[in-house]
Amino acid sequence: MVHAVHQRVSVVAGFRPFQFDAGQDTVADTGKDIENLSDPTFIPDTSNAVYIIFMIIGIIGYFTIPTVTGWIIQAGGAGNYTRNVNQATQKAGNIAGASAGAATGYIGGRLMNKN
Repeated sequence: MVHAVHQRVSVVAGFRPFQFDAGQDTVADTGKDIENLSDPTFIPDTSNAVYIIFMIIGIIGYFTIPTVTGWIIQAGGAGNYTRNVNQATQKAGNIAGASAGAATGYIGGRLMNKN
């Protein structure tokens, strides 16, 4: 579980180098950022606050989107749709099997009577 959480956070954290701060925050500054955040007296500036809020929203979304998607699919009736498709396919197979059996029986009966 911890590994899965670490992977998800790592994926979201991977977007950090793509910030458009005109070179103010680069990958090389990541160590400095971690050092600053470990200091209890450090107050992040607005760009860091926006970044932290973005990361929190991203992490929450990464964990909740699959659940919400499942709710939407269930509410939309995709489960019933799948069941109906399976039933229609089964009915078509039954009809095809019955037709093939009837044709085979008819042909067999005709051949038996022609002896």
